[in-house]
Amino acid sequence: MADREAQEKAWRDDDYSNYTDFDEIYMGFSDPCEDILTWDLPEDKRALLQKLYDMVDAYNEEYDEKEKTEKDVCDDPKWQEILIFARQVYDNLKHVKYVPDEDEED
Repeated sequence: MADREAQEKAWRDDDYSNYTDFDEIYMGFSDPCEDILTWDLPEDKRALLQKLYDMVDAYNEEYDEKEKTEKDVCDDPKWQEILIFARQVYDNLKHVKYVPDEDEED
């Protein structure tokens, strides 16, 4: 999600060979994020991820309501802020791994 160059190549130049559209990015982020937010994360990491989730979710609603194109998204300063924050969250969480409770069943 935080790969601005890939988004610009796809969304401005219409080259989707190595990328996807906004809706797929949203679903590819939000679905696993909802699961990760149920993990036993340190509170500071959970707060960062929750903030990013809320930002992306609100942007998705705006995207749908205003019928934005992906080119509009690329040029939107609000989306650029989300990308910058997403990179910060990724750097903060990239080493977090899921460790199931011993009580969880397979």
